[in-house]
Amino acid sequence: MANFVVNNTGSMVKFMEIYLLPSVHILSSNPAHVRRAFEIARPDCIAVELCMSRFMSINSNKKPGLGQMLANPLLTALFFLQQSLGAVIGAKPGAEMMEGAKIAREAGMPLLLADVPIEATINNISKSPLREKIALLLPQSTKTGVDLSQLESLANPDALTGALEAFEKSAPILYSALISSRDSHMLGSVMASGGRRVLLIVGAGHAPGIIRLINSANSNSSRQITYKILEYAALSSKP
Repeated sequence: MANFVVNNTGSMVKFMEIYLLPSVHILSSNPAHVRRAFEIARPDCIAVELCMSRFMSINSNKKPGLGQMLANPLLTALFFLQQSLGAVIGAKPGAEMMEGAKIAREAGMPLLLADVPIEATINNISKSPLREKIALLLPQSTKTGVDLSQLESLANPDALTGALEAFEKSAPILYSALISSRDSHMLGSVMASGGRRVLLIVGAGHAPGIIRLINSANSNSSRQITYKILEYAALSSKP
């Protein structure tokens, strides 16, 4: 059984390798990609973009209750949008995270639930103005060059640069709540996990920010973090 690591309680290590697996949450091929990434990385810890609440919710297939939907209509809309897209292409949102948890359990290694608690994220979202919430739900793909018909290509961090920049410009408070603050928290969790070789599974939108933070950490401390991006194209090919 995997050992859960929720808080930053591990000892800091001087050298760390991070194998970063950016994912598109609704791709049906996600679990196979996670398996292949694990074979390549051979980590001593697996970290996923989940908190304990979200892990338990996905594991139980629990949908938001009426109270949650009324209190957080934006988050509920995003949840059902992701569920609908997943149904269309035959994928289960979050399947890659649960596959990571399954592998950690099989290998008997720590599973790091690296994300900000969903309750804190919801609270931060509630502080954003209505115009930002509306901006988030408006289509961005035609303005930024993101081709939604090529989902797998979106796992490449460079493919989302334009969309993320547009999001930050149009909704800076929401961007902080949903992206940048979580990037920082997840990397901090990994750095404090005590792992020396960590497989970090995150949504592709978090990869650019995490990479920037790694580079910044390397230039401002005596610690050295190396990273490798595990691209879907390489994971799809046979070894």
